[in-house]
Amino acid sequence: MAAILELFLKLYLHPILVECGERYIGSDVHLRDYRISQNLDGCEIAWHVDNKQPLEDLSSRMLENKSLIAIVYLEDVNHGPFEFVR
Repeated sequence: MAAILELFLKLYLHPILVECGERYIGSDVHLRDYRISQNLDGCEIAWHVDNKQPLEDLSSRMLENKSLIAIVYLEDVNHGPFEFVR
């Protein structure tokens, strides 16, 4: 598992991805999160938005800061950018 994580971090920190983020944001980027998601049989990921802030009354507000989410597939996909792979 450590070897996979090391390879993933090399990809996540690749200069091209960092440069794309900096050009979009207009300044140095702060790489905050990374996650490896796996779509297992019988599991569903609910629709969600990553740039919302939950409030005490259980409502939420959209954050106004610029952010960029990059989805990088580790396997080829055949049916568009949001295809889940086995």
